[in-house]
Amino acid sequence: LGGKKVSDKIGVIDSLLDKVDTLMIGGGMAYTFFKAQGYNVGNSLCEVDKINLALEAMEKAKQKGVKLLLPIDTKIGKEFKPDTESKTVAWTEIPDEWEGFDIGEESIKMFEEEIKKANDMGIICGVTTNPSLIAKEGRDFKEVIKEITSIVDGAISGEVKATTVSAEDMIKEAREIASIHPNMVVKIPMTNEGLKAVKVLSKEGIKTNVTLIFNPTQALFAAKAGATYVSPFLGRLDDIATPGIDLIRTISNIFKIHNIKTEIICASVRNPIHIIDCALAGADIATVPYKVIEQCIKHPLTDAGIEKFKKDYIAVFGE
Repeated sequence: LGGKKVSDKIGVIDSLLDKVDTLMIGGGMAYTFFKAQGYNVGNSLCEVDKINLALEAMEKAKQKGVKLLLPIDTKIGKEFKPDTESKTVAWTEIPDEWEGFDIGEESIKMFEEEIKKANDMGIICGVTTNPSLIAKEGRDFKEVIKEITSIVDGAISGEVKATTVSAEDMIKEAREIASIHPNMVVKIPMTNEGLKAVKVLSKEGIKTNVTLIFNPTQALFAAKAGATYVSPFLGRLDDIATPGIDLIRTISNIFKIHNIKTEIICASVRNPIHIIDCALAGADIATVPYKVIEQCIKHPLTDAGIEKFKKDYIAVFGE
């Protein structure tokens, strides 16, 4: 999660802490988290009046068992100018009169490792990212996508900006995103203008994912417009006492009856039961937090069985 200010993102942070196992924080707001821990941030961007919010977020992460990752090094300079004197230091060693600009190489490696942990299991088939957040980090979007493609060989989602509302502008942004890498999929919101954009993009061979689907007709219309994927939100419907899995099942049945090739991505998956339910309902893909993946892999009887095998082996063959 990136961005300049904690105040702009505290609602997002609170929400994510209920859904993820690891939250990586960069951008300008990281310096407020550094300051909250008592470290010097020099002239770096810092919301002193929001330090308590940062402390509360760190405490909430601790209580929920969420790993909250902050940069371990940072690029700093004397002034925010292209030709300023600059260097990379540990985030605990920012001098007075210096300003933090971006995360350092070691932080990048650390964040990459968090992605690799899930990818190395062989069950990850894609990554969702956000061009706006990457831009706020001060990094080149194409450079970050290149890094991701070196880790995950699968579909990579890039969204049109939330402020882009016309079909014409969505199409323009989508073409730029699609040109970055062959694996790019353009995420488009479920709106009238979004459907117009999807129709044009599909004819050009650009893959699209229509997101924020909450009823079957939205999914059907998106598919008929030419969407490669539709993303119905399971957990958010559950949150308002509406069985989200019913939506997945209905969409799947409609697609089968009419031989529609659009794939269903279950979004807002919250627990292992959601994964099984989605698979049984006919979904093709699910966006799953890493902690839910870990919950699916572990079982007390598996652990007990492994321990028994170890003891039996040692009893016969020794250590």
